[in-house]
Amino acid sequence: MEAVLAALGESDAKRLSYEPVHSLHDVLSQVARTDLVVVPRFHNVVAALRAGKLVISLSYAAKNDLLLGKMGLGDYCQHVDSFDAGVSDRAALETWKNIPAPSAGASRS
Repeated sequence: MEAVLAALGESDAKRLSYEPVHSLHDVLSQVARTDLVVVPRFHNVVAALRAGKLVISLSYAAKNDLLLGKMGLGDYCQHVDSFDAGVSDRAALETWKNIPAPSAGASRS
């Protein structure tokens, strides 16, 4: 998290929310208050897509990549173990600035 905060800079870091969650209700509540969701867990990706939020998957499982690929958002996946917000993924961060928002509850084919 420290690398992400450092890459964002002070003004953008103030806009970041990274509270721990303990239930699906917590996840849905937090997603509802956001503009952009960055998550590693599959069900959190699903929650963000269902809510029509911008989503970036920092995944450890292929199912996240497959889901976002099916939704036309395959460019917005990174593997959590190789993601480096400070160095190698600056190009990905620039690409992600243009991420499209899915419509709430809509499915893409």
